[in-house]
Amino acid sequence: MSSAGRSKERARRPSVVLTGTPAVSAPAGALLRRAGFRPVRFGTIAIRPLRFRVPRENFDWVIFASGYGARLFAKGADKSFFAGKRIAAIGTATGEVLQRLGLKPDFIPRIFDSRAFPGEFRKGLRGRRVSALVVSPEKGGEELRAALGSAGVSAERVAVYSTVPAKATRAGIRKFLSGGPYDFITFASPSAFLAFGKILGKDAPGLLAASRLAAIGRVTAAEMRRAGAEPDVVPSVQTMAGLAEALKKFCAGRRGGGEEKWDFRK
Repeated sequence: MSSAGRSKERARRPSVVLTGTPAVSAPAGALLRRAGFRPVRFGTIAIRPLRFRVPRENFDWVIFASGYGARLFAKGADKSFFAGKRIAAIGTATGEVLQRLGLKPDFIPRIFDSRAFPGEFRKGLRGRRVSALVVSPEKGGEELRAALGSAGVSAERVAVYSTVPAKATRAGIRKFLSGGPYDFITFASPSAFLAFGKILGKDAPGLLAASRLAAIGRVTAAEMRRAGAEPDVVPSVQTMAGLAEALKKFCAGRRGGGEEKWDFRK
């Protein structure tokens, strides 16, 4: 085969579908593009802010489950609310949002998910009893509050937003389906995965089966497995950068057998 033929055969970047919200998929797309992938954005969820009351009670800690929650709560809370309180973030991405808001996190767990957080948080307290306010989305926040209670933390919760399936046009769905199957479809939250199925309906199972699947963390992976969708990639570091690195490692392992003809040249 000529060098031109070999180049044509191999020159294909792996396609990676980014689900979730535009605020997440836009920077994630740039990151994946730099890593040598071809990102495809297909928004599946939208954020709906909720009315909430900033508690008047005093707390030792304020725990933020997401960057969205941090931004919305900071808009409604006076700066004085945080005086004398320590701040925890479930993940470095949420921690970075807090930093931009002028709120430096005192604690970020090693494992960035709500299931592992209560135990690791409690260990850091060294037996001290504390109270905490959990700022979270509507779904999943109550489970986190209850888990903290079981770990000995007196916790209250305020829900500041909910996630709903994004509105997708028929033309947009047809265009997305016509571009498949894709090398990878990624999910950064359980709600993004569930909304994917609702938006695509009967077309979702076939597309999921024809593509490799990636979950940003254990909680999302567990939701996918409950629906019978086994993720091929789950990064140990639960960030978009960690996911991009895990995808590259997966691709490197598969190329050795000649199964894929992927090109990571930038």
